[in-house]
This record gives sequence, C-alpha cells and structure tokens, in this order.
Amino acid sequence: MKSKLTGILLLFGLLLGAGCGNAAAPEQDLATVEDWLPLRIGEATLEVQLAVTPAERQKGLMFREELGENRGMLFVFETGEPRGFYMKNTPIPLRIGFFRPDGELREIRRLFPHDLNTVRSRDQDIQFALEVNPEWFRENEIRPGAYLNLEDVRTGLEQRGFAPADFGL
Repeated sequence: MKSKLTGILLLFGLLLGAGCGNAAAPEQDLATVEDWLPLRIGEATLEVQLAVTPAERQKGLMFREELGENRGMLFVFETGEPRGFYMKNTPIPLRIGFFRPDGELREIRRLFPHDLNTVRSRDQDIQFALEVNPEWFRENEIRPGAYLNLEDVRTGLEQRGFAPADFGL
C-alpha cells in the first residue's frame, strides 16, 4: 500500500512539474503574425500579414471578428500549384485573389463565413493567395492581370527571418 501511494505521489509530482513548466514558459502561438507589411498590387497599396509557415497558413484569419479597411492576409507558398481555401472558424466574409509565381492575379473568388466547402483555384500554378474584405478588389479596381509587387513580398519575408530564395524570390 505504501509503495502504491508513493507511486501515485511521484506521478502527481511529475504531472505538476510538467504543468508548472508550461505555465512558466507559455507556448507561443506560431500562427499569430503581428507585423503589418505594405503590399502593392497594381496601383493599390494595402497592409497585409504574411502567412508563411504551415501553422500560419492553416490558421489564416480564423476567429477574427473584423479585418480593418485596406488590410488583408497574404498566404505565401514555396511553389506554385492548385490551391484551396475554406472558412472554418472564420466569421467574416472575404474575397480571395489567387496569384501565379510571377505575381500575376489570375482569379478572385468569394469566401463565405464559416463555410467548410473548399474554394479551389482554377489555375494550376498558384503560389500566393490574398484574403481581403469583400469589396477591396472592386473598390481598388484590381482585376485579373494585375501584378503583386514581389519586391514587397521579398522584403516581408526577410523581415520575418525567411530566405526569399526558399520561395523562388
């Protein structure tokens, strides 16, 4: 009985120690990106957060109740391929622009709040995707054929500590 009690106390101590370790050094939310980057598309400029890591891309704009005017999130991928996005846990309506590796906007699609249906790019060579408020592209007269300023993307990647060459830039 005494050894069983000692074992339970030892296990409790280990669990308590592990919990205290986590409390002292909280886990960082890798998908939270705080810095806003100016990004030019055609003649328009907006401020974006870059979603670069898999965790950042997975979280995207989930749980955000609003997205400021002239703000968005740019998803940056290492290579161009077909892309798909859905709106799990995203309560705001958005538009998404799909861009080729050379920065050309190929298509703009609607995204609906909390929609679990994947919105896929029609183009097979998409490296960047930009989520913005529903009217941003129209209000700024940005249409397919406009170009994302890749120098802005390169600068943002460097500021975040990423090597632009890893993204073909």
